[in-house]
Amino acid sequence: MQRQSTYSVKERIEFLNLWEHARNALNIGGQWVWFKGEFFNPMESYKRTFIANSIKKLPKNISREIVLYEDESARILARPIDVDLVRRHLSKNYVKNNSPALMKLLGGDWVSLDEGVTLMLDADYVAHSACNIPLLDAYVGDIKWACGFTRNLCSPESIKRKARDFKKLLVDAIKQLPDGKESVVHIAAETLDGYEVEKLRTTQVVDMLSRFNTHGKIGAVMFHRFQSHLSIERLWDFDETVDKFNTNNFVLSEIPSRVVVPNEERNERGMALDVMSLSFHRSVWAAWRGGIGLGRLKSRTLQHR
Repeated sequence: MQRQSTYSVKERIEFLNLWEHARNALNIGGQWVWFKGEFFNPMESYKRTFIANSIKKLPKNISREIVLYEDESARILARPIDVDLVRRHLSKNYVKNNSPALMKLLGGDWVSLDEGVTLMLDADYVAHSACNIPLLDAYVGDIKWACGFTRNLCSPESIKRKARDFKKLLVDAIKQLPDGKESVVHIAAETLDGYEVEKLRTTQVVDMLSRFNTHGKIGAVMFHRFQSHLSIERLWDFDETVDKFNTNNFVLSEIPSRVVVPNEERNERGMALDVMSLSFHRSVWAAWRGGIGLGRLKSRTLQHR
C-alpha cells in the first residue's frame, strides 16, 4: 500500500500553510516557545490566520505552560523552551539538524517522535565531512532562537479518510493467482497515522474480509503492518505486526510470519499489537481465523561532540 494516504499529505500541507502564516507573529519578541496542538476539525476548515491569531495571545515573557486556545475545534498549548538547558547541551555536543535529538532537546516531553513536529530556528551550523549534499551533513553548533509545534490532526473525518482497507489490492492479487489451488496473499502497509487510524482500519479490514469472495483461490491473507520509529539512540527502530486471516484451516506453519523483521526476534508488545488484538473478539473469526506476531529490530549508536 502507498506509504501515506493522499489525505495525510494534504492535511500536513494545510497545517504548514497555517504555520507559515504564523511566522511573523513568532518572530516578534524572539521568545523561545514550544506549542502543542490538537485539531478536531478537518485542516482545510481553519482560516489561514488561525494559528497566527492564537499566537498573538502569547504573553511577552511566557514563564509556564498556558492554554492559548481551546474550544470544540482545537486546543493549543504553549510553554517556554528551556534555553539554559539547550545551550549547556550545545556547549558539549553537536546535534544533527532536523534530527529526533534536536526535536527532543527543544520540545522535551511535548515531542513524541512518531507525531508530526515542525521547527523554526535561527542557528549556526557545522559540517563534519565533505558531503556532496551539505544539508545532510549539517550539525547545529549554536542556536540563537527557536520554536516548534507538535501537532495531532485528529478530526473524525481525518481518521476515516486515512484508515483505508486493502480490498482493491486483494482483488488485484486474485487475478494473479493460479486456478485449482489455494494461495497465500501477503499485503503490507505502513502505519504512519497513529493508533486511532489503525483501530478503525482493523474494524474495516475484518468487516471487508467477512464478506469477501475469494473465488476458491485464497487460503490465507497475511497483513503486515510496518511502523518505523524516529529514535535518538538507535540508527533505526522498526516494528512489524502480522495479522493472519486464515480460511479452511490452511496450513501456515511452514510460511514465515514476518517478511522484514526476522522471525527469531523477540516479540515486544507495541501500539500495533494493541490495535490488532481488538479484532480477535469479533464473530467474523468463525469464517476467518487468525493469529498475530510482533517483532522489533533495534540498532544502537552514540552521538557525541
